[in-house]
Amino acid sequence: MPRKNKTLIIALGVLVLLGGGYYGSTVYKRMKADASSPYTPSPRLGNLESSNLAKIEVPGIVLEKKDGVWELVSLDGKFPFRVIDLDQGRIQSMAFILSGAWAERVVDEEPADLSVYGLDKPRARTVVTDSGGETVAYSIGDMTPSMTSYYVMAEGDPKVYAVNSYSAERLMFSLNDIRNKSLFPALQLQHLTRLQLETPTVRIDLKPKPEPAPPHLASSFTFHVMTSPYKLTRGVDVQVLHELLTPLNNLQIGEFIDDSPSSLSPYGLDKPVRFFLETADASLELLIGNLIDADRYAKLAGAPEVLPSAAWILLYT
Repeated sequence: MPRKNKTLIIALGVLVLLGGGYYGSTVYKRMKADASSPYTPSPRLGNLESSNLAKIEVPGIVLEKKDGVWELVSLDGKFPFRVIDLDQGRIQSMAFILSGAWAERVVDEEPADLSVYGLDKPRARTVVTDSGGETVAYSIGDMTPSMTSYYVMAEGDPKVYAVNSYSAERLMFSLNDIRNKSLFPALQLQHLTRLQLETPTVRIDLKPKPEPAPPHLASSFTFHVMTSPYKLTRGVDVQVLHELLTPLNNLQIGEFIDDSPSSLSPYGLDKPVRFFLETADASLELLIGNLIDADRYAKLAGAPEVLPSAAWILLYT
């Protein structure tokens, strides 16, 4: 082998060893800090009352409570261009953690090097303010070597704490985490007044059995009839319809994909399947598009009228 190539291989080997040594050194420092940290009663970072919270700030998001209702007042540093429906119950349940997160333990009383914990450049900084103007500011760093918690600091407190992943991830929530994802309330078969399914090739239309019923349906045990695609109205199997509707109870959005799509075609929603469901109290009309993994893209029909721009959703049903 030419001497030049040997020299290059040796140099690359040295770089790999140096890189591995630096990574190993950092992990070792973290594990050493974890092993030496005292196991004292769980401390609390912050001491605000969750019911008194008035403002929550996480990267890109500012929420304010007005007349008891949480509202999005800033998104990516700008006033939101439309009203976004928030899950008030979820925000309230998160408020307890935000007002004062409980730590698993103190990791380092007087850290000499915050970079060991990823706190020199934290992944998130969260600030919560109560109605009296009192604040708590959290900095969230790297995960601990056990991968079950994060390193967290509270502003004004020099200590580094380990906070369990469940709590820490709520300190750095995203907009998708707090949007209202409920699509349809609990559905009971006897309350169904209309069900339609339209594809490019077929249309299925169900509605309550008329009274008086046509002679060929008078003796059939059914609450609903199918008026399409058949020319002759047919009775609907009660058990099959029940099995079809059961998964639709409390239908939820899995994830918001795009609030302002420039085109429908990438999602298969330029030629969608239309699903319409109606009861005496509510209705739902979904346009359903392409598969993505085991799910499908979907869009609320008429969303531009309900919301200033179309709302795309990925359903997990």
